[in-house]
Amino acid sequence: MSFTNRPAFDLQRPEPFALALQAAKNRLTPHHILNPGVLPG
Repeated sequence: MSFTNRPAFDLQRPEPFALALQAAKNRLTPHHILNPGVLPG
């Protein structure tokens, strides 16, 4: 996934999926050290 694909990804993903992805990322990297700003947004 590149940054240029991000707008299309945001339009195609359901909101519950985005919330689950954000929760998983928060759990794995609570201080946002790993890939900050990449995907869940």
